[in-house]
Amino acid sequence: MQFLTDDHVKLVYTDEGDGQPIIFLTGYSGIKEEWYFQRNFYVNHGYRVITVDWRNHGESARTGKNLTIKQLAADVNALIMYLKLGKVILIGHSMGASVIWAYQSQYGETHIAIIITIDESPKLTNDLDWQSGVRNLNAQTMDFVLPTMMNQQMCMQPIDSKLRQLLAQQHESHFFDATLNAPLLANHALSDWRQTLADLSIPQLIVTGERSPIWQHDFCRYCEKVINDKSQVVTINQVGHMPQIEVPEKFNEITLDFIQRKLGI
Repeated sequence: MQFLTDDHVKLVYTDEGDGQPIIFLTGYSGIKEEWYFQRNFYVNHGYRVITVDWRNHGESARTGKNLTIKQLAADVNALIMYLKLGKVILIGHSMGASVIWAYQSQYGETHIAIIITIDESPKLTNDLDWQSGVRNLNAQTMDFVLPTMMNQQMCMQPIDSKLRQLLAQQHESHFFDATLNAPLLANHALSDWRQTLADLSIPQLIVTGERSPIWQHDFCRYCEKVINDKSQVVTINQVGHMPQIEVPEKFNEITLDFIQRKLGI
C-alpha cells in the first residue's frame, strides 16, 4: 500500500490487523521489514500494526527534497491523517524515536496514546554541557564520524537467519543511497529533543541496549530524571543497538506489558 505525503512523495506502508493502532518507525537506513517479529506478535494480541518506509528508504520513493527529521514527522502525521487514526501507539527505533519527538513537538499529543523509543539519545552531538550523544561525535568531528557511524556492528546477539535473509533481499532490491541521504543524517545529528522529552505528558517507555555501540555515555540517567511519572526506562542486558531484532521475544514481552499496563488492560 502507498500514500502521498504533503509534499507529494510516495511512501509505502503495511497495515494489518484490527484494534488500537501501532505505528512502527525504523531508524536511519532501516526498512519496515525489520519489524518482522513484532508484526505478527502484535496482530495476534489484537492490535492494528502499521509499518512504513521513510522517503529514500526501502520501497518508498527517492527524492532530494525536505530531508529533515521534522519532515519525517510531517510524513507520520500525513499517514495518521490518511488512515484516520486516533490514539496511536508510536514505536520508534533510533532515528525513528527522534521522529516521534519531532512529531510531538509539532503536532502535540492529541492523536498519541503511548510512545516507545528504542536506543536513542535525545541529543546526538556532544558538547561541553552534554556528553551522552553518539560516541566521538561533536561539532569538530562530525564530517568524519557521521559517514562512518553506520559501518560498525550494531547487533551483539545473532540475528534469526530467516530475518537476516529477508533484510538482505530487501536491501539488495531497494538500494539505500547514503550520499543522497547525507542531509537527513546531518539534520538528525544536529537535532536536540531534550526539552520535548521533558515536556511529554503521555506515557513513554525508553528501551536501551546494554551493549549498544552507538552511545558514548549512559543517556538513560538523564532520561530518568526528566520523564514524567507515567514513563519508564528499561535496559535490556547483553544486546546492542537493535534489541527488537536481537531478542525479539524479550523485547515484545517488555513492550506489551508496558502498553497493557498503561491502557489498563
